[in-house]
Amino acid sequence: MGLKINLALYICAMKWMLTSFLMLTSILAWSQARLIGTVQHAGELLPGAHIQLKGEGRGTVSDVHGDFALDLPPGSHVLRITFLGMLPYEQQFELLDKQELRLTVVLEADRLGLQQVVVSANREEVSRKEAAVRVEVINSKKMQQLQAPALADGLSFSPGVRTENNCQNCGFSAVRLNGLPGAYTQILIDGRPIFSALNGVYGLDQIPASMIDRTEVVRGGGSVLYGGNAVAGTVNIITRRPVDNGFSIWQQSSLIEGQTPESNTQFHFDLVDKDQKAGITLYGSLRNRQWHDITGDGFSDITQLNGRSIGANAFVNFSKRVQLTANAYSLYEFRRGGNGFSLEPHQTDLTEQLQHRVNGLRTELSWFSADYRHKITLYNSSQFTNRHSYYGGGGRVLLPGDTLNADDLLALNAYGQAQDRSIVTGLGWQGFYSDQLQLSAGTEWWFNSITDRMPGYNRLLDQRYQVWGNYVQAEYKPLKGWKLQGGLRYDLVQLNGNYDLATDVFAQARQFPMLLPRLSSLIDLNAKTQLRLTWAQGYRAPQAFDEDLHIELVGGAARFVRLGEDLLPERSNSFTLALEQERNIRETGLLSSVELFYTSLLNPFLLIDAEVLPSGLQVINKRNGSGARVFGTNLSQQIAFQSGGNLQLGMTFQRALLNAPEQVWASEDGSEEVFTDVLLRTPDWYGYANFRQPFGVKWALQANLQLTGPMLVPHVLDAETARTALKRTPAFADLALFVDRQWIVAPRLRLESSLGVQNIFNSFQRDLDTGVDRDAGYIYGPMRPRTFLLSLRLVY
Repeated sequence: MGLKINLALYICAMKWMLTSFLMLTSILAWSQARLIGTVQHAGELLPGAHIQLKGEGRGTVSDVHGDFALDLPPGSHVLRITFLGMLPYEQQFELLDKQELRLTVVLEADRLGLQQVVVSANREEVSRKEAAVRVEVINSKKMQQLQAPALADGLSFSPGVRTENNCQNCGFSAVRLNGLPGAYTQILIDGRPIFSALNGVYGLDQIPASMIDRTEVVRGGGSVLYGGNAVAGTVNIITRRPVDNGFSIWQQSSLIEGQTPESNTQFHFDLVDKDQKAGITLYGSLRNRQWHDITGDGFSDITQLNGRSIGANAFVNFSKRVQLTANAYSLYEFRRGGNGFSLEPHQTDLTEQLQHRVNGLRTELSWFSADYRHKITLYNSSQFTNRHSYYGGGGRVLLPGDTLNADDLLALNAYGQAQDRSIVTGLGWQGFYSDQLQLSAGTEWWFNSITDRMPGYNRLLDQRYQVWGNYVQAEYKPLKGWKLQGGLRYDLVQLNGNYDLATDVFAQARQFPMLLPRLSSLIDLNAKTQLRLTWAQGYRAPQAFDEDLHIELVGGAARFVRLGEDLLPERSNSFTLALEQERNIRETGLLSSVELFYTSLLNPFLLIDAEVLPSGLQVINKRNGSGARVFGTNLSQQIAFQSGGNLQLGMTFQRALLNAPEQVWASEDGSEEVFTDVLLRTPDWYGYANFRQPFGVKWALQANLQLTGPMLVPHVLDAETARTALKRTPAFADLALFVDRQWIVAPRLRLESSLGVQNIFNSFQRDLDTGVDRDAGYIYGPMRPRTFLLSLRLVY
């Protein structure tokens, strides 16, 4: 009897709960309202615009027609719309029960770029103006205007950034931030550090412009979020993501000194469904360049280069709260320098030849909580590289009856092969508790394995490097106009390596615990003036970095880097203070900035003490120095004219000093010694300017200028003794000028052309070494001599 009563009561309770639920659902449905809108600029619809309701966590993106719709509860709301290259739009509105409100939102162009969306500051999309850490952006449009076919060609047009060519034979390029060598900069692809040591040697030329949506540069320590190698800063390559249906095909043809041809062909295709729930971008490139001899000695000074790439970037929105993104790419590059290009490498007097195959895959799954206050990201990025190399020469073309001699055998054995595997996997969490407080934390594992074999030189580098990193960061706004950001990272670094250089054989099995803090502050002095302060620590573990994997030929013989067995980790402290001010004079917009920077290095890695081993091989030793400091100022000025013209200027003045003089070279008897008290290859000043002025809607003039001040560069004068001198280089000015023309072929279809000259005054190094005995590392100044270019781009 009791059981029947309890069962009846349970059934009644269930009926009441079901009825209540249906009534509540009806009330909520009855209480819903709807916001419908269209986003446009100058009569052009804008797909992919970000639509958000401030403080509510609700949002969407506009579809291919610029339309959007949101179901909302009645009441007061604040609408915020952002789009790349446009000023943000905000509007408060009221909704009544079951009301349908329609809006047409017209966005204005962001002529100074302050409202560009960046992610490198804190791993979350935020406008550049609101980021606590200053971020410089080089977007795809800027790359097009610079006529840059690859990443290396566009990086220098940013304050405090300089790219340089470090090898006359192979064209090895590197990027320097705030005066520090390339190994101090963390190269990221979509925020992940899979750009390994091996890729750091030649990878800047292998990333095609068609792959890049934008490049974000953060100067100063960023190790808390991105790992210890971000001592000088980070260069974050954000790959292209589809926002609208369309395509572009670009063909660039150039003549180096009016003689040697180079061809670059690139494309991309975007496909997006109407509701922006899924999309894919396909991109690719084909690059071919003949070798070029500037000095007339029969040896190349500009390398032969053949490259191709293909890739895809896709996203799927399973719901408004769950998104999956994936990116896959395959890069191939062949480069060769020296002489005898019709012969096999071992039959020439001198050859450096590299063949790279790079394959990468990235996946990322993002989940938002129902109130959009929490975000969890699970990611994995992998990159695999195979490199076939040749560094040497001196063999013969054998005729019938010839037998191999010692030179032939040495030349045949100068081939090498390297395999590199880099994997980053991690889990990140972000909490958006209010407009005043945001928290983020994460854990990630980074693994890199490299094996580099050169049997002919009895060289083997076999290394396993892994880091388990954990970080936490908080962003807090104690007062209006004041933002504080603090973070802490703990890395456990494990290094296992075997290094064999004929006469030197040693192994490393070491572990380094690293604790890294960072503190930043953004202060809005007024509506137009901002002050940013940042302090951060970083480190580099004693492993084989990019310079060690690049082999120079000096006097026709290979010169290797020899790692010291007792190398200590390198630590850094980085300070920056930046003041940025926006002004308007009538219809002209101005953006001025002054940045002071200071970085101190403890136990810095130095590549000095050149010597010749008993085997005849040359080595340059990698050991710890007593300390170093780099300090200076970055100045920049941007002017957006009423006529639509835009002028950008940037200058860096700096000093890079060692705490104590370090020996570069000494004779065996000690009678002659060469010392340096500065970091080599670091100019005291450098800068850039670029100017673009449209004439109507069809024509535009583009001018680009790069300035490089004097610096000390090592020069090997005698290959047999490795005798080295320090040369103070002259200053350089590299000016490029282009005339652009646009034709409207059909609705949304246009043809863009550009005709111009790079390095108009042929300001190129005059004292390049010549012949088979040259020092290939003795190179400085502009990346190429005077070059004529013609490009055509079809865009839909």
